Amino acid sequence: MQILLKEQTRLIQQLLPMGAKNKPGRSMTPKYITMHNTGNTSKGADARAHASYLSSGASGQKVSWHYTVDDGVIYQHLSDTEQGWHAADGRGPGNSQSIGIEVCMNEGIDQARAEANAAQLVAQLMKKHNIPLSNVTTHQHWYPSKYCPALILPHWDKFVAAVETAYNGGEAQIEVSKGHSVLIEWSKGEEVKDLQSALNRHGYALDVDGTYGPATLAAVKDFQRAHGLDVDGKVGPATWAALEQEPVSQGHSVLVKWSKGEEVKELQSTLNSLGYTLDVDGTYGPATEAAVKDFQGKHGLDVDGKTGPKTWTALAQATAEKDDTLYRVQIGAYKDKSNAEAAKAAVEAAGFEAIIKMDDGEG
Repeated sequence: MQILLKEQTRLIQQLLPMGAKNKPGRSMTPKYITMHNTGNTSKGADARAHASYLSSGASGQKVSWHYTVDDGVIYQHLSDTEQGWHAADGRGPGNSQSIGIEVCMNEGIDQARAEANAAQLVAQLMKKHNIPLSNVTTHQHWYPSKYCPALILPHWDKFVAAVETAYNGGEAQIEVSKGHSVLIEWSKGEEVKDLQSALNRHGYALDVDGTYGPATLAAVKDFQRAHGLDVDGKVGPATWAALEQEPVSQGHSVLVKWSKGEEVKELQSTLNSLGYTLDVDGTYGPATEAAVKDFQGKHGLDVDGKTGPKTWTALAQATAEKDDTLYRVQIGAYKDKSNAEAAKAAVEAAGFEAIIKMDDGEG
């Protein structure tokens, strides 16, 4: 069966050769179709560029997929009946039983058109291989910690509806919102405030001041890492899309270097109760970060300096287990009161409390 696309959309076959090191080299019977976004927002990162990347060996990475789609052309890299490396599930069904489709998200692309082209392609592949709509899925389905396809996930239902329309002979159409600007460190303005508010909804504790400073950068990188995104500190379409998902409440906020506020004071007070000597000033500065890292190292946690759910839990356990028993140490017994007072002064000079207790010899 021939793949039929709209007249203005070309399908170009540029198949990886036999023996290419970035493909498994195993056959398959496709049962699923897996959708991805490329994650590359650079200018010029279109389908042709990704075809060139795969054909040149993918920089030595074991990665390959079947189709790359942009707003004007589709490149095919693998036969539909050949396995790829795109789902991050090893020899699981994501790689061994599914056709992988990457939708571009480069600067300047008509995203709605690209997604409509992808929906049209999916519909044709469903017909060709007798794949049901219920088996059209996402990269995140196979690899839950990976937020992909980042731009399509927020309106996945609309994408599936467009596929169904195309399957039934209609024209696939998808409305895509313009979205936010790409933000980088030291960006300023209302969109930075939107970013900081969104991060706070996900458990961070940032000042909503409109300046993309070190604390905001640290929070963005932590969020990206937790959601399987590229950890580059840039807030582009994929990171915005992940931020717009409903956050999961986890009690305390995630605190990072340069966080500020009452929860930082709570953290500092808790650490001080465990023997640290921090200023309780509400600013997560170098001293607080160093204390957190020390605590994490002593309690078998990842030593990253961030106070997330695991560190908060360990702090609570440590304070609950803290033994409040006091042990009194007697330094000596003196017949001359002046000698006793001198010993008391020496103990106090060393930073300890001391008292003189009279003993009448009957105790």
